Amino acid sequence: MWFVISNRFFSVGLILFSGMLTSCSVQDDIAVDNAWIPEAPPSVSALAGYLDITNHFSNTMTLSGAESAFFKEVVLHQTVVDRETDFARMIEQSTVTIQAGQTLKLNPGGYHLMLLNPRQMINTERLIPIILLFENGYQKKVEFKVRPFRLHLEAN
Repeated sequence: MWFVISNRFFSVGLILFSGMLTSCSVQDDIAVDNAWIPEAPPSVSALAGYLDITNHFSNTMTLSGAESAFFKEVVLHQTVVDRETDFARMIEQSTVTIQAGQTLKLNPGGYHLMLLNPRQMINTERLIPIILLFENGYQKKVEFKVRPFRLHLEAN
């Protein structure tokens, strides 16, 4: 009887301990930081999403798009400035590659997500879920925080 009870406790303890080890050793393969959207007036049909994406996989990951129930369409863009004219234009990107161990920064004036035709009000401090889509089928759900317009100006 004592042997059966101690075996059960040992088994339960082993299961709990292995679960703790697993949760400590598993790192998110794609990490996201600083996900935000600048606040805009309700009549605006296009907003931008910014974030930092770090690839913890051992191989290159290719961001191929994004989707959100809050927007009719989410498109990956890059802002490019012509050095001669100082004219900036946005170019749609079908994919962006993130090397293993590297971070892709989507910032104002560079890569960003174009968030087209909001289906709901995008209010300050609200969290907006967007799913990042990768070429290999991997998906990452991200909560973007809507920042007041003044904070957007201060950040730049």
